[in-house]
Amino acid sequence: MKNNKLKQKLRKKEYIKTFNIKCQMIYKQYQGYFENFVIDCEKNRKKEIKNLLNVMVAPMRFGKTRTAITHHIPFLFKHTNTQLIILTSPLGDILVQKERLVRKTIRNLENVEYATCPIEALEALEDGSRVVITMTNQSAWVGSKAKSLYKKCDKSKTAILVDEAHTWTTDCKENLDDVVGKTWKKKDGTPRTNFKGVLYNVVKEFAKETPYIFGLTATTNNQHNGKVKALGSMQFKVINSDFVDNLIVRELVYRISWFDKKRVRFFTPSSINGAWNDMIQTIKRREKAIGGKKLSVFIESKQKRKHTEVNQHLNNILQKFKKESRLDIFESKNVDYYKSPVVVVMNSDCIRYQSLSGKIIEKNISSKQVFKDLEDLNHPLRFLVVVNMAKMGVDLPTTKMMFSFRDSCDYKLSENYGYMTESKIQLFGRLMTAYTGKSDKEFYGEYQGDVRNIDDFVLEQNMTDYWVVDNPLNREAFDEFEDKFSCPPPTDIKDYSEPYTLLYGKDVVAKGIGNILDHLSNNVKGVTKEITNKLNSLFGI
Repeated sequence: MKNNKLKQKLRKKEYIKTFNIKCQMIYKQYQGYFENFVIDCEKNRKKEIKNLLNVMVAPMRFGKTRTAITHHIPFLFKHTNTQLIILTSPLGDILVQKERLVRKTIRNLENVEYATCPIEALEALEDGSRVVITMTNQSAWVGSKAKSLYKKCDKSKTAILVDEAHTWTTDCKENLDDVVGKTWKKKDGTPRTNFKGVLYNVVKEFAKETPYIFGLTATTNNQHNGKVKALGSMQFKVINSDFVDNLIVRELVYRISWFDKKRVRFFTPSSINGAWNDMIQTIKRREKAIGGKKLSVFIESKQKRKHTEVNQHLNNILQKFKKESRLDIFESKNVDYYKSPVVVVMNSDCIRYQSLSGKIIEKNISSKQVFKDLEDLNHPLRFLVVVNMAKMGVDLPTTKMMFSFRDSCDYKLSENYGYMTESKIQLFGRLMTAYTGKSDKEFYGEYQGDVRNIDDFVLEQNMTDYWVVDNPLNREAFDEFEDKFSCPPPTDIKDYSEPYTLLYGKDVVAKGIGNILDHLSNNVKGVTKEITNKLNSLFGI
């Protein structure tokens, strides 16, 4: 026992020397691209490059938003005369999760205030403060209050950070087909007239006066990579091209979740019920296999049909929960069919908790509370049912399974470039946060951001499972996800996911083998200790 503990300590030291240092180098390299760009602009003010949206690329779950907050924002304030930094995101959920981090960061910055609305930002600027403001894309690029701020602020002293920049950045309706697919075309094939490219048109006015316009993404679109040129004055440029398609994600193997293509299940309309039952059985088996630890499932509903009051697709999903066994769904014994908040529904109208029976437990819950309860290993919340929410940028460590009912395919097709897979890849990437069972502070501090340093960690708790509609878009997206954006399971972590143990759990396998051996001992001559040892070795018992 002492020798094993000593070996464990020595291994931990080796992990720190190799993996942790390698990760630090990757993050420093990423930060270095940003720093060098800013310093070059400051050194060559007369020659600074303008009329560009500068794209920074890094893998999903890399921490791009966190790095933008903790590194990019302080660096800009320290090395430039920037007075206003605008951080935007397509989804409010991302900003909700990062608000505390923004506040914590700026506390250490001299004369910097945090604003959550344009009025606050303008007042702070007028008082002589420097300002960081966070807004959704809707508020930032469509809202009238934001327009008032932009009219009065000094654009030459403004920096913009556009999170999840693969969305919203298309410059004009003429390029929509080749950037996002047929999304913006009517059924008769004619372009919709309501697309105005609001983000592009607002930001290009800033880009005329400041070089500090940045987009952050893991999945560059056809304008970012130069395939489709913008027709307006502002172009797109990736400034850290070394991070594009070079599988840096594989270098982070011990701090992200793992993907195995064999664990992707494609279903058809006729096999939905079978796929659903398989998902329910899988969560039961997996919780048992990892010692009763909590697992949660991301369930994507279709949106409600136009001109309808009720989302029937969503209602059909919720009805499926009622059919499940009342007492035998999870390894946890404290989950009550009628009373426990096991399901959360996240819709633009409302966020609510409900039981498996369909009883509404609580309404009007904040998304921040939802993410906290999902991460809480003692909270019964297991199923996150979303309607066009939480699809980008949020951290969901216990969520290692996904069931998507979205079946639209053709509208994501471009005649020139094929299927637009970015949004699907982003969706699949929601499962990539490592499931460590520890807080971020503990994981990156006490355990050096390496799951191998966690004593009770097993490979299976960090694996991912998917159930999606069988169509060409999903299949192509998963091929690309496997090739460029995911990481296969490592080979040096104890694995309880062999066929028998994955299905039934290690204790059940052990009991089953014991019963077999007892039977053989009583009925068949010649059963030896050697056979017993070989069987035990085979199943890792």
